[in-house]
Amino acid sequence: MSTPFENLHLRGIAHDFNNILGGIIGYAEMLVESTSEGSKYRRYALNVLSGANRATDLVEQILFDTRNERAIRRPVELNQVVAEAFELVRGSCAAGIDLELKSRAPASPLFVMGDSTALHRIVMNLCTNAVHAIGERGRLCVSVGEADISIARAFAHGTLAPGAYVLLQVEDSGRGMDAETLTRIFEPFFTTKEAGKGTGLGLSLVQGIVTDWGGAIDVTSAHGRGSTFSVYLPRAEAHPRGLGVALASALAARRFAGSSEKAAKLAAASNPANA
Repeated sequence: MSTPFENLHLRGIAHDFNNILGGIIGYAEMLVESTSEGSKYRRYALNVLSGANRATDLVEQILFDTRNERAIRRPVELNQVVAEAFELVRGSCAAGIDLELKSRAPASPLFVMGDSTALHRIVMNLCTNAVHAIGERGRLCVSVGEADISIARAFAHGTLAPGAYVLLQVEDSGRGMDAETLTRIFEPFFTTKEAGKGTGLGLSLVQGIVTDWGGAIDVTSAHGRGSTFSVYLPRAEAHPRGLGVALASALAARRFAGSSEKAAKLAAASNPANA
């Protein structure tokens, strides 16, 4: 457990970081306002603004943690957060990685009970690990959907009681993992990355959040055949927000459709047969 002095030090760093983010957000907002609607530069600026706002939320989470407070949980729309994180992942991928974002969700939005910052961290950590495993060329697929469990079921990491769940899957065509590595991937500070390229905390953080929210994780992988991470989280009912729910769902659907269309165009452009 952190000492009061360590907590004070962390809170000081968080506040200083927040000040830096304020400048980034301000300039990003000016870029958004000065670029034309529909241009690629406006999209880039919006992604910078989105990432900076997420970083601000993360600072708030750090401040909560140092005060030993628990973040307020509320219904969070899954597709919306996943689509936003996917756009940030796209900007850090090598040109040879094919990205696919797909939804097997119903017309109505899917909600989990938690907070959007933590959910965003789950998606970003899983996707970042997948991108590192793929390298320069390969495929990354992120999908969301429903999972109804009728009897208690044990997974690689966690057991679920019968009920309604959402399912987030991150699948990559990377180098995969052997059986020994699979048993250790959620250990804090365990990493197979080169020195300076990973802290070994990403997956342990994911497991901590998922477990705290009453979910479970299943992992399938084989050396040289890629990996699939399946995250199950209890499905929640959204509180009445009228138009807000419909708008969030519509925006998420548009993002999913747009991401799939972009991926298809990129694949077609990179195909020698189309040259």
